[in-house]
Formats: sequence, C-alpha cells, structure tokens
Amino acid sequence: MKARSPVVFLFVLAVSCSSKELAPLAEAHRVRASLVSELMLQESVHAFGSLSFRYKLDLCSGQDGTVARMYFREGDWVEKGQLLALVDNPQVELAVARAKNRVADAKAGVDLAQARLSEGRLDFESRMLGLERASMDLEQGKRELAEAERKLADQEALYAHGGLSEESILEGRFSVASAHERVASMERELEARKLGLRDADLKAAGIPVPADTEAKRLALMDLSLASLQAELARAIAALDAAKTELESACFAQDELSIRSPVGAVVGARHLEEGERVRRDDKIFTLMDVGALLLVAQVREEEALKLAVGMTGEVSVDSVQLPLLGKVESVSPVADSRTGSFTVKVLLPSGTEGLKPGMFARATILTGRETRVLLVPESALAELDGDSGQVFVMAGSVVRACSVRLGPSIAEGRTIEAGLSPGDLVVDWPDPSLKEGERVSLYEEG
Repeated sequence: MKARSPVVFLFVLAVSCSSKELAPLAEAHRVRASLVSELMLQESVHAFGSLSFRYKLDLCSGQDGTVARMYFREGDWVEKGQLLALVDNPQVELAVARAKNRVADAKAGVDLAQARLSEGRLDFESRMLGLERASMDLEQGKRELAEAERKLADQEALYAHGGLSEESILEGRFSVASAHERVASMERELEARKLGLRDADLKAAGIPVPADTEAKRLALMDLSLASLQAELARAIAALDAAKTELESACFAQDELSIRSPVGAVVGARHLEEGERVRRDDKIFTLMDVGALLLVAQVREEEALKLAVGMTGEVSVDSVQLPLLGKVESVSPVADSRTGSFTVKVLLPSGTEGLKPGMFARATILTGRETRVLLVPESALAELDGDSGQVFVMAGSVVRACSVRLGPSIAEGRTIEAGLSPGDLVVDWPDPSLKEGERVSLYEEG
C-alpha cells in the first residue's frame, strides 16, 4: 500500500503538541502543508557496518626446515590443491628412504615365511604318506610273522616225530624270532611317525577331535603348521608396522609441500625463500574474496527480530545497485562493551568492485508488517541522525515538534515517534519560520 501524495489543505487541525501563548498578531506566513499519513510497511531492521572476508585461513608449516620455493605473492589467486611453497628438510627425506627399506625387508620376511609355510604343508603331506606306508609295512610284517609262525608249528610237529633235523628246526625258530623283532621295530617306528599327529596331540592343543576323516586331517595339518603360521603372522605384523612407519614418514614429507585447501586470494606472505621455518610457523594467509560478509551491530530489540536466512538489501557507496544478501548468523551473545549484537549478512559471490573494509548498510526484512507514519522528506525542518523537527499547524499558528525518524522509503520519511495520524505538517518550511508564528495555506489555483 502506498501513501497518498501530499495534499494542500485550506483548513486547520488540532494536534497534541503542548500549547503556548500565541505570538502577537502579524502577517501570516504563506505555507504549504501535508497530512501525516499511515502506511502498512513490511517490518525491517536497519544495520550498518563494514564488509569482511567470509573466512581467513592461515597456512602453516607442518615441519621444521628451510623455505626452498615460494610460488605466489600477495593478491595472487590460487586454486584448491595448488602448490604454494616447498620446505626443505633432509631428515624427513632420509626417514622416508629408511622406512621404504624397512618395508622392503619386511616384505622379504613375509615371502620367506610364506615359503616356509608352503614347505611345511608339503612336509606334512609327506609325513602323512610315510605314516600310511609304515602302517602298510607293519600289516605286511604281521602277516609275514603269522605265516612264519604257521610254518614253524608244522616244523615243530615234524621235528617231534623225527621228520626234521634239529638244524632245520633251529633255523625256523630263528626266522620266527626275527619276524617278531621286525614287527616290534615297525610298531615303534610307526609310533614315532605318529608323534604330533595323534588324537592325544589334538586334545593337548585344545583342538576337538573331528569325527570326519578329512576334517581330522585338516586339524592335524593346522597343528603341525602352527609354528610356521605364527612365524608368518609375525612377519605380516612386521610388514604392517613398516608400512605404518612409511605412511608416517610420507605424511611428514607431504607436509613439506604447502598446498591451498581452498580457492582463495593470497592475503599475506609471511616468509621468503631461504628463511628458516619452524613447525606451525605461518607461511601464507589466504582470504576468500568470492563471498563477502557485511558485519554489523544491531540493538537488542532489533536482534530479537532477526533470524538466519532472512533477506537483506545491502548498499555500498561504490556500487550503484543494491545487493540482495542473506542473514548468515546472528550472535547469541551481546558485546559486553556496547550491549549490541553482531549480525552477518552474506553477499552474493562475484560482485565486482567490493573490497573488505568498505562501509555498507543493510535493510533486513523480517517478514512482518507494521503500521508506520509517513511525512515528505521536504517537511523536515531539522535533521540530526535519527532525530528531526517538523512544524505542525494548530489552527493558524505552527508548533515545532521533535520527532524520532525511521528509515527513508520511496514514499517519504517514516516517523517512529512525535506525530499522530492526521497531523498537518508544514511542507518545505521557510528557514525563517519559528515556533508560534501565524501561517496561512497557499490556495491551489
């Protein structure tokens, strides 16, 4: 809703200003007047401050050393990931070389442990085959012993009846005794071959004895190869430790290359080539000029009206057109010295001509409507910041009224206090006009 255009009135209205004694009757000043009107206006908060970087980033050295190369100077634009400087540290390079050698040595240890484990598996298979062969030989020996005993029994019968010589019976008896010894020897050898491959060995190692033959074989293999598997695990652990050491050394080496984490402008270069640098010493300061912030202070009652995401119209003297920004943050805590709250309005990126430190004003729309009083800018007789003075017509005389001013809008100047709707104010007051003087209105021809 727009305010009505100023209208010249030929009548007088009473106002709430305090009355004073009228001036002596004199020739009346000829004036034009406007009616104080009401307007429904979207509520806004006005703030002013200066433009600032959205962020400032200090790049520091991660290692002690000497600045070997510097690739950029103040004001240069750098891309994300771009190399900015190189720091030289021979100790870091040596640490990387040593770590690489340890990794190579650990890899060789793993290869050797794996080879031994493979040999251990083959040896286990060989033992199992040897065990089967020994079992078969024992069975054969037992059969041969039984046959020798059967023959000896026949020989003993013949010998008892005189059908066999003593020498022959002694030879038969010796043969059976030898067969007994061979069988006993094979039994002892078989027991020796079974060491580590018995059910008792599985139980002693805390391994359940599987009922399935193949599962039992695999369990026995794991038992036989336990030491070699432990050796391989130790070699792998050593390799992991060596790789971790190499990663740490490479990380330290990477810290010798100073890269930009963002796209930004070099705001400051703190060192030059050849200078010594310590860990955490600043080398560059980067600044984001693509997105600027208006940092402003507002009063407590205004801060309560603001919220993140509200639209703000920002004006900068060096930029002709106003810029639309968004409220990025409102400080939850007041400044202890001023009692004001900090509000930050994010400006659109890529605005030409804007620099940090420039003075700017913002009008932030809260989304609520409020009723305001409106007078023409030309009705202000005096202006001092957010205070002013107007002349209000009371009958045929004028009274000077002090008013608290609101923002200027296209329709005129808003008034926050000092006037009432329907008051008649002098428009374009003559500088010689004073409190209590008689006035008359121009007649519109």
